[in-house]
Amino acid sequence: MVRYALVLVVCRPGTTEVLERITLRGNDIATQGLESIWSYVRRYMEQGPSNLPTLHVRERRISLLNSLFFYIPYLAPGEEGRCYRHHMGAVELILAFLMIWFFWIWLPLGLCYYVAMRCAPESSWPEGLD
Repeated sequence: MVRYALVLVVCRPGTTEVLERITLRGNDIATQGLESIWSYVRRYMEQGPSNLPTLHVRERRISLLNSLFFYIPYLAPGEEGRCYRHHMGAVELILAFLMIWFFWIWLPLGLCYYVAMRCAPESSWPEGLD
């Protein structure tokens, strides 16, 4: 199966000697998400941070409902599920249809995720870091 990745490569100026590779996203089965990330990076490099579009970050609130649908967000009720379904491409729709048959696995995994997140300690930044 073919997988795609978006990797930035830092080279020594004037040569093709690779100094560092930075993986922005990898192991994708479709290029749609990678193209949108590259568009965002390219826009940042050309126009600077002031002209970037606002990002809609997925809510990480710990709730039983959010946790149950953590592994199957396309079935989630509410605004988050509608937004996820709206941005799905053809490949994602086909995979969602194939994976729906594993609902009985994803739902208990979501319950385990809920328990793990409730039992996990709160993260905190060190005092001197800002």
